[in-house]
Amino acid sequence: MMYLFEDASDADLSKFFLVSYASEAAQSIFFSGGNGNLCSVAKKLLNAHKSESLVVYMDLVPNNQNVTTVYDSLRVLCKNYLDRMVIIPLVCAEYYYLRSLPCTCRSRGGSCRGLP
Repeated sequence: MMYLFEDASDADLSKFFLVSYASEAAQSIFFSGGNGNLCSVAKKLLNAHKSESLVVYMDLVPNNQNVTTVYDSLRVLCKNYLDRMVIIPLVCAEYYYLRSLPCTCRSRGGSCRGLP
């Protein structure tokens, strides 16, 4: 089993995540370096490891068309690799953290674009 996350491999959270597992298990964990790279990295992994299955973890942000497009592309990819790939959507914690902060942009003449 392989595990793919959308984060960058050199991000502190990714490094922390990897040291939490034994080196054998950590060898099955991969990072795409952004959600826009998930499909291409997933394809490469599935083609390079034909006897392995892949779990893709993806942060979902409400009302974000880019995330929806990536998720839809991953769903199509799942159909091409039946029984070898599954997507596990995760609630993006950062989104809700940012939503909990008061928006000060408007007081400076700006807007809080992208935040419903």
